[in-house]
Amino acid sequence: MSSDERGSASIAIASAFAICLAATLAVSSLGLVWSAAVAAANGADAAALAAAVATFPPAADAASPSSIASELAELNRTRLVSCVCPIDTSLRVRVAVVVVAVDVDVPFFGELSVERTARAEFDPQLWLGR
Repeated sequence: MSSDERGSASIAIASAFAICLAATLAVSSLGLVWSAAVAAANGADAAALAAAVATFPPAADAASPSSIASELAELNRTRLVSCVCPIDTSLRVRVAVVVVAVDVDVPFFGELSVERTARAEFDPQLWLGR
């Protein structure tokens, strides 16, 4: 072995270790973000479904659609960002649109907010059995 080749194995091993470490960090970061996205989608779906029903006053308790959406978002470990769900006393079909977010702390990247939107339709006539 010549003097030029001395230590080259150490450099190769250190480089391979650094590449493996970077790949592990990238995969775990993507996993955290993906998990937050799934949680946000579930929270948004639940909040939108509850808010859509609450837009029809006879079908809802005294709570507003936004407060019901917020409550369901919190139960799913998300936070409500917006709720477009106006109260409508008519028998027309209505759609509630809800946006929720999940904050996730990703190592070396900091805190990220993952948002998801869900839409839910409510038909009062079907609820009334017409």
